[in-house]
Amino acid sequence: MALDRNRRLLICALAYAVATLGWSRWCLAEELAAYRAERPAIGTIRVWASPADGWLVEHLEAGFRKAQPGVTFADTFHGPESTFAAVYTGMADVAFLAREMRVPMESMAFEWVHHYKAFEVEIANAGLGTERPGVNLAVFVHRSNPLTRLTLKQLDGILGAEHLSGGTNIRRWGELFDGAGWKDRPIHVYGPALDSVAALFIRSAVLRDSRKWNPHYREVVTGWSAVLASLARDPAGIAYAPVLPGQEGTKSLALAADDGGPSYALTAQTVAARSYPLTRVITIALDREPSKPIDPPAARAATGPNAGTFATHRRHATARITNMKVRLFTCFLILLSAFARSSHADQPDLPAPYQPQQAVSGTIRIWGHGAYDRSQDFIGTLVLAWEEGFRERQPQVSFENHLNGTAAAIGALYTGAGDLALMGREIWPPEIAAFKEVFGYPPTGVNVITGSFNVRNRGYAIVIFVHKDNPLAGLTLAELDSIYGIERRRGGPLIRSWGDLGLGGEWHDRRITLYGLPIARGFAEYFEQAVFLGSHKWRAALHEFADNPGSKGGAQDGGQMMLNALAKDRFGIGYAGLLYHNPDVKPLALAEKSGAPFVEPTRLSVLNHSYPLTRMITIFLNRAPRTPAEPKLQEFLRYVLSREGQQAVLRDGHGYLPMLAPFANEELQKLGH
Repeated sequence: MALDRNRRLLICALAYAVATLGWSRWCLAEELAAYRAERPAIGTIRVWASPADGWLVEHLEAGFRKAQPGVTFADTFHGPESTFAAVYTGMADVAFLAREMRVPMESMAFEWVHHYKAFEVEIANAGLGTERPGVNLAVFVHRSNPLTRLTLKQLDGILGAEHLSGGTNIRRWGELFDGAGWKDRPIHVYGPALDSVAALFIRSAVLRDSRKWNPHYREVVTGWSAVLASLARDPAGIAYAPVLPGQEGTKSLALAADDGGPSYALTAQTVAARSYPLTRVITIALDREPSKPIDPPAARAATGPNAGTFATHRRHATARITNMKVRLFTCFLILLSAFARSSHADQPDLPAPYQPQQAVSGTIRIWGHGAYDRSQDFIGTLVLAWEEGFRERQPQVSFENHLNGTAAAIGALYTGAGDLALMGREIWPPEIAAFKEVFGYPPTGVNVITGSFNVRNRGYAIVIFVHKDNPLAGLTLAELDSIYGIERRRGGPLIRSWGDLGLGGEWHDRRITLYGLPIARGFAEYFEQAVFLGSHKWRAALHEFADNPGSKGGAQDGGQMMLNALAKDRFGIGYAGLLYHNPDVKPLALAEKSGAPFVEPTRLSVLNHSYPLTRMITIFLNRAPRTPAEPKLQEFLRYVLSREGQQAVLRDGHGYLPMLAPFANEELQKLGH
């Protein structure tokens, strides 16, 4: 979708920004020609930005208005986590990015909505201060350390554990230089939280986007001064941080991009010249279709509110979903037969029928879970069934569906483009942070569906597998945390061999081989929250199995390839889902904690939520604390969590499982009264 409004304004504004600040790799601002208006422009440009960049935005706008007095700006300042979503949801024309784009979370959100990449323009080099998240970072050591320079490969060897650039682990100072008293001294790494903006930049620029950090990385979450203060107390330390005033006890290192290449210290001059290897830039993002310029000569600048193309896109998306609405009666029969095999006491205890508490009206805009190419029906048929059933009881309500993918859902909620965010996975911490930037409180999540037992793209339960010869029958979550994780936040002991789990004989001294899905995928994020209690530190020994390009299930899925590898390794352990099969592996029962019952992964244990790694499908909404949800949203979610709504899950969910009455009643309490 091309820019919806004021293309002429945008090209003029971009020209002014580039002329004013400079973005060429070799040019400084004074080397660029001054901006000259080619023609007058009239209209409003909607800008989202971080408050830290307010001075920059105001400077650019004030200068641009002098040249183009017919242009006005509508500015929205919340924070660095929320700006980008305003572009892909159509709520802004320009987003000033105070940090690098989050990949894949944000890049995927834009691409799933528009089917092309966001258009970014570099407008300035990042500064040396600490006022904004995208500040340039230096690498520091203790002032007594004789080291003066590092290559990025060496820095990867220190900070990382996977070394995609070809290096190896560097864990002692003697591996970098000869010096009395330094040879066997271990390197202590200090830095901000691993999910911070700065750590994400280092992960991309130095670790080549590996998620496997040095397991001894020490997270300092109380600010940059605390990072450097920790380093100043530790002669064996190393840290990355901005250049701060009064950094007694530390010194910064020069960095080289390549082995044997020149090294550069972090200065304003090396940043301007882009010679400093970790130079960061300020970019602005906008929606520009690749085949179309921002302002084609023959194009007529839009002058009205942003309605035309975006409304057409809404109708198009809704039509595509409507065309996919095929009632799969066979799926309904399969699900019914599965429940029929249980005893009468195991029949699903669905919630009570829907009883309207009030008549409501208006439009409900739903963003979220859907397929990239819109050729697969992940949840669209079920959503339409909910909407049709609700409209039979509340005929004054209409719906707009934007099922473009989970990545765009929360962004639509906090930018005001959507009312409900339907997630196909768990919400991620950066999404919560972005919402809180805008409103000051987190979004309210209401679980509306139980994830599937063994169906792809339906929030299937995560299952732990071992070789069929393994005598182990079950694990606690603390043991699982100790096997895969570094920090062991659940308090379990170090577990590296099968003997650490009590196995004897040939198993006692054998190391546990780790298998799993890629750390970059949403499954790993769920694992981090549900098992690691929020830690992001995985053991570097993990063997990751990604889907083959274009895979739509079966042998090309990473989960199946992982099980096939595990089947050949009697001493391995892996995690995936029961949609994958191999006769030489077996699933393990899990217990929430020591002393709790071990629960096998079965359809019934997922349905009744007793299996510890059961997943939920959640709808998020904007509900202020101590305030009930908006009436139309409250009524719709009451319908979704009613007997009719959960019967639709059985009928049209394609593998999703319903919410039983006790859980549905708990979720309804989140809506307020």
